[in-house]
Amino acid sequence: YVRPRFCFTCGSEDADVLSCGRGPGSPVLVENGPSASADLQTGICSGSCEGTEADTIGVYEIDTVSLEVVGNHNIEDGFGGDPVTSPDGKYILLLGNNAGRSIRVITPNGNGETSSTAAEIPTDFQGGTPGRMVVSDYAFIQDETRNILILAASTD
Repeated sequence: YVRPRFCFTCGSEDADVLSCGRGPGSPVLVENGPSASADLQTGICSGSCEGTEADTIGVYEIDTVSLEVVGNHNIEDGFGGDPVTSPDGKYILLLGNNAGRSIRVITPNGNGETSSTAAEIPTDFQGGTPGRMVVSDYAFIQDETRNILILAASTD
């Protein structure tokens, strides 16, 4: 599972994001989200695009045998998410850029098969910024009788 980098428009009232950050932006090809176009537009391509309306892909799932993309996964309300894996590999968490509202759990199938959504876990962490991740740490407790997920937030 990999989180892709992509581009978004910035620097104008009708852009994905009003400010381009420290610079004025540059001509970029925006391939995702509401500003997708075959034409170059003023924008940026970086990690700061995560959690914006242009973050429509979420994560790519790669078949480790063929090295081909077999699917993509996103959190329930879009905005992308960072993939993390349980120690036994049975669960993949998508820690979403949704201000702490939820995380998605997906379960791998076989090589060459797209994983399945197992659950959308509401977390309702408070004080998060829309478009940003607030899950700051996680731990799995797994043994013969327990399978527990613990989440911590940087905002609560």
